[in-house]
Amino acid sequence: MHPAELFRHDSDGVELAKGETLFHEGDRGDSMYVLLEGSADVRVGETLVESATPGALVGEVALVDSSPRTATVVAMEPCRLAKIDQRRFHFGVQQTPYFATHCDESSDRAIAAYESADQNELGRVIDRRAPI
Repeated sequence: MHPAELFRHDSDGVELAKGETLFHEGDRGDSMYVLLEGSADVRVGETLVESATPGALVGEVALVDSSPRTATVVAMEPCRLAKIDQRRFHFGVQQTPYFATHCDESSDRAIAAYESADQNELGRVIDRRAPI
């Protein structure tokens, strides 16, 4: 199941206007987000590492290992996101095995993108759109 489908009825969704920042690289992170509507750029420094679309997970690395945010996320158009804290994350993993697999794959790609950007391989874009 598409991650956006799991949380599409989320009543506590986070709404961002075009150009608004969800979080900055280096911020403390205690949650991740599922992009439900819109699109957002994920940047490490000045390097674009992902053009996120509905179904994409952002901020999963900080949620899993309690590290500072490894990237900055900015809305490229109006966005709606579901905020996933530790409690919701564990519930999702227990109730929906696909969600666990998707989170694992997404964090692997995020770490690879961060390492690539950290090595100054400019222009690499990771497309983490979930299959519909």
